[in-house]
Formats: sequence, C-alpha cells, structure tokens
Amino acid sequence: DGNDTYRFLANTALGTDTITETTTGGIDNLDFTGTTAGVNVNLGITTSQTVNSRLKLILSANNVIENATGGTGNDRLTGNTLNNTLNGSSGNDQLQGLGGDDTLWGGAGNDILNGGIGNDSLWGGLGDDILTG
Repeated sequence: DGNDTYRFLANTALGTDTITETTTGGIDNLDFTGTTAGVNVNLGITTSQTVNSRLKLILSANNVIENATGGTGNDRLTGNTLNNTLNGSSGNDQLQGLGGDDTLWGGAGNDILNGGIGNDSLWGGLGDDILTG
C-alpha cells in the first residue's frame, strides 16, 4: 500500500527478485539508477523476465507498478495499460508507453520514445532522439 520505490543498486549478480503489489493505491517505481548495465524491463509482463545478465524479475499477477527509471546503460523500458512515467536517464534508451496517459523522459543519449495509445508527453533530452506520440 502507498507509494513504493524498488531500488536495484548493484552490478553484481542479484538473482531473481519477485515484487508483489496490491491494487489498493499508491504510485510505484522500479529504480535502476544504481546500475551501469543496461536494463530491459516490461511493466506489463507478470512472468519471469530477464532484466539484464545479472537480474531476473517477476512482477505480481495483479501488477500495478506504474513507473520505471533506467540507469546509465542503454535501457529498454516498456509500460503497461496504466499511466506510466518512464525515465531512461543517460544512455541510448528505448521507451515505450503502450496504454494510458504516459510521460516518457529520454535523458542524455540518442533515445527512441514511443508513447503508444493515450495522451502522452515525450521529452527527448540531450542527443539525437526519435519521438512518436
């Protein structure tokens, strides 16, 4: 319950993490700013997903995590049907909002942002970016 942030701080082997969130409210964030290896996270997948070579992640079946923040690597962040905020930070990132009214922040680097369905806000940041609303 409430606003939760799940921080992944290490670049060493983290194994498999399972996050269980309830639908009772709050805005939740997966935060990878402590990592230098690129991450690949899809907020809409509830089966095991490989985030990078050091981490696998399982999100609960009633997944209500809205937001994700990448690290300094080349990240791929994909939203879900909720209103997502995806922040690529630095690196050459790919952000995809899917459904909902999403906010996508590319950050420094050559980024590709795709808002998907909904009323989306896209911010490329420094670099040569491709933005599709």
